[in-house]
Amino acid sequence: MNLEASSGAPRAAVPADAPRGPTRRGLLGALTAAGAAAAAAGLADAVLPARPASASPSAPDAAPGRTFHVHPSGSDDADGLSPTRPWRSLARLNLAFAEQQVRHGDTVLLARGRVHPGVLRPREPAQGDDRLLTIAAYGTGSAPRVSAFKTPTAAGWRETAPGSGRWQVDLAATGAGSDWLGDASSSTANVGFLKVNDEIRAYRRGSVADLRGQWEFASPVGSTVLTVCSDARPDTLGSVQAAVDDPLVVGVSQLVLRGLHLVGTGSHGYDDGPGVHDVLIEHCTVSHVGGSELPGAGRYGNGVQIWQAGQRVTVRRCVITDCWDTATTVQGWDGPWSAIVFEQNVVLRCTQAFELWTRGGPASPGVLDFRFVDNVCHDVGLGWGARPQQRGRGSHVVFYELETPVSLEVTGNVFGSSRDAVYYVGAGAGSTATLPSGLSSHDNVVVQPRGRPIVWDGPWTVQRSELFSTGPGREVDSTFVVGDPR
Repeated sequence: MNLEASSGAPRAAVPADAPRGPTRRGLLGALTAAGAAAAAAGLADAVLPARPASASPSAPDAAPGRTFHVHPSGSDDADGLSPTRPWRSLARLNLAFAEQQVRHGDTVLLARGRVHPGVLRPREPAQGDDRLLTIAAYGTGSAPRVSAFKTPTAAGWRETAPGSGRWQVDLAATGAGSDWLGDASSSTANVGFLKVNDEIRAYRRGSVADLRGQWEFASPVGSTVLTVCSDARPDTLGSVQAAVDDPLVVGVSQLVLRGLHLVGTGSHGYDDGPGVHDVLIEHCTVSHVGGSELPGAGRYGNGVQIWQAGQRVTVRRCVITDCWDTATTVQGWDGPWSAIVFEQNVVLRCTQAFELWTRGGPASPGVLDFRFVDNVCHDVGLGWGARPQQRGRGSHVVFYELETPVSLEVTGNVFGSSRDAVYYVGAGAGSTATLPSGLSSHDNVVVQPRGRPIVWDGPWTVQRSELFSTGPGREVDSTFVVGDPR
């Protein structure tokens, strides 16, 4: 596999004349001059060329790689092998993944300027096949949108009783095309939030009996029925989309995602399984993610989640916005994780920018060669997923239940406004009230209002940063600025 990077994590080779990602200085200037939301919108809709990943030698019996196309105006009866003969749906693409019609060594291109309802479900490579599977974009316009939103129709809404003000729709797959439009890839509901006229409504309640105000909703785990409290049939009040509990991408090994917009799910934007390795996610946008119920753990939903024992994963030059939980996370038991890099990304309005938790005890392999580098993080803990009861967790970098050894470098980042702090260290077996000893944090820019703590529940504030910048695990050669970057 030819995935090499100076930072120690995988990168596909980039031609010398390829467009470069934004620098930290350029991003900070954009945030200051034009506002964080405007800067993110510009990056999200940037038209980026579809560059083939740098592939390694094929497996001995592997056929030459092919390129498949998907366009909502295509036909699932086509062969998908030309822009003039594209497949229509992601469901057809996922069937091709399942039947090994599309496999590692191939490239899949989604049409730009279009919404692609559904999710991406590639499969692990065959044993001995070390080629890459690339999913990217073709055509002109904004990045192709992969969306798990379901949009109930006028025919789908039914009032539970005349004048009750409680409207129900069954989001089961059998209703696709009649009761609702959009992601027909699963029968799940467990809605994380409603998007009403482009505004997130996250008023999820435990039962139908608990519904009181406009746009409050109930969507029990295991049921496909969504109930919404509304003064009139919901679709008469505007565009209503329901974000169901379906990860937009389930990651596999040797995968490249480039130039996509993953939007609209009650689950994670990107999620992988144990031991996934050699993944590159670049020039993507992940937005409007989370809020569904995880039984026994409450509501959840992260932008990019690297699960147990991930190896050689890079997320770079992406925009991650409006996540219920954290924009980026590495979590699970034992490990080892190694060569994980988040670099040159923009994080906006997520509850945290980065989260790390590992369980398994001090004898576990832990997290090795892990870098959070040159990112711009803003309005952390101030988005739609903010929960007042989670005191301290509206912070840029969050550690908790950290039981295993850690080797983590945090450098070159701009940490803008956050609700609570720069760092949060949670309680849990094996954790302490101080930053982990394996943390090397240096050369960051921290911009926070006066009195805001650097470490939650610690004695150090931004205006007294000189007291903090000494000792192991502390900021070295970083710049602390008192003020609100907005």
